[in-house]
Amino acid sequence: MTQTTTALDRCIARVALRLAAEDAAAAGQFLPDLRGIPGEGPIRPSASPALPVTRHWPAALADLARIDRDLAAALEDLSPMLVWRQNPNYVRRAPSADFLEGYGYAVIAGPGGLVPASIAIGVLLLAPRMLYPAHAHPAEEAYLVLDGKSRWWREGEEWREGIGGAAIHHPPRIAHAMQAGEAPLCALYLWRGDLATNAALTG
Repeated sequence: MTQTTTALDRCIARVALRLAAEDAAAAGQFLPDLRGIPGEGPIRPSASPALPVTRHWPAALADLARIDRDLAAALEDLSPMLVWRQNPNYVRRAPSADFLEGYGYAVIAGPGGLVPASIAIGVLLLAPRMLYPAHAHPAEEAYLVLDGKSRWWREGEEWREGIGGAAIHHPPRIAHAMQAGEAPLCALYLWRGDLATNAALTG
């Protein structure tokens, strides 16, 4: 077993534990597929140029270490293998003039990720103060908030902030948004259901 596959196992185990502790209902939906992700598989080396937002990745990992040291260490070990990308819907029509400079995500498992899976699991990263405006997608989603300063909104609710470590569940097609604070926004996401349809802005 390589260091990368060991880090992948550690990452998935920590995500499963945190999700179960933070949101039992969401855990019931995601954990069976999450636990089925193989620790061994076709680990793909990074082959794409780094996005501008990745300059904030070290700071995001440092913030995460204050919330979950083990998860931060696992993600740091996976970092050289991560391929950072952007939703093609936003590449065609960016939500704001500077959005593509401060937004990116990396798939850990699932389509386009390091190993195959029946769900998608990955990391979202936003530059400080960046707003990711209201958007929706047909996939069911769960987020683990990995920083302590970001703000989160879901259709029918008020903005929430200061929720580092919390889990947030988004049923299919519900509008939601998030905004980084003075530090980078970092969150781990899980998708199940329609993994092929990208998110689209609702505004």
